[in-house]
Amino acid sequence: MAIVFESSTYIENILKNALMKSGIEFEEQYRIYTGGRFSTVKYVADFFISNSNVKLLVECDGLSYHEKRKEKDKERDNWLRNKGYRVIRFSSSQIRYQTNEVIDCISANLTSNKPLTLKGCSKNTLPIYQNANTVALFCYYFQNNQDLLCVYKYKSIVNGKWSAERKCVIRNVPPAEMPALAIYKAMLDLKRAVNIKVFFNGHASAYQYNTIFGIKKHFPSFSKGKTLLKHNQVSFEYCNIDAHSMFDKREDIKVMRELKSRCYQIMNYSRMRDAVCEIEYDELTHIEKKTNQG
Repeated sequence: MAIVFESSTYIENILKNALMKSGIEFEEQYRIYTGGRFSTVKYVADFFISNSNVKLLVECDGLSYHEKRKEKDKERDNWLRNKGYRVIRFSSSQIRYQTNEVIDCISANLTSNKPLTLKGCSKNTLPIYQNANTVALFCYYFQNNQDLLCVYKYKSIVNGKWSAERKCVIRNVPPAEMPALAIYKAMLDLKRAVNIKVFFNGHASAYQYNTIFGIKKHFPSFSKGKTLLKHNQVSFEYCNIDAHSMFDKREDIKVMRELKSRCYQIMNYSRMRDAVCEIEYDELTHIEKKTNQG
């Protein structure tokens, strides 16, 4: 049974839906009382999950709220631990982009003798997610000849290391399928990845929605598209790498700028482009396309 409230934040709703889908029983907005004759509510936890061994409190740390009160959160967690609760916290980005890992970490805490963080779970109890990756992808479309240049890197979520740069030109690509095909090619190279966050070219918000719609529409029609979506959890994040903002120094933004620079170098120097491997659009997509036509 799940006890839920309608006043949850966006991040809490993501975790709530994931918990319900996993079958884990929980209470939302769980009240902890001071105790004694005139007991009052001292704290309210985002989620409470328990079994015969563990009383687990799960907190969703939104950046705008919790970054300003780390000391108070530390004092709160110590008080709760003294009352016999185990407290684990997940950031908003972890809940959004590593949802399955968060759920598995919660499950691991219910059977573990000691508290486990998401990092600890990834190393010791979640071997399947050793294949999880972040993808940084920048691509350019040559409208005159319908060629698509893709430059991309992968970062393992486990060790945090970026792969060597990869690049290819896909020839004769229909314009509407450009974003979906670029991501499809990157996912094919990953082979066994199970959790993928894709950083794509930065664009205005209206273009973002059109791109996501196009990806959902065209991706399943590629030869292995349905299989990739079935066995992988995919999320997208857009980087406005031309903007000057407080996020400019983020590692992902830095990598995207490097990929953009390399992409423009290849575009402008024929010798560099001649050294890039080329593949025909039909070689990536023909199996499913011919099946649909038949």
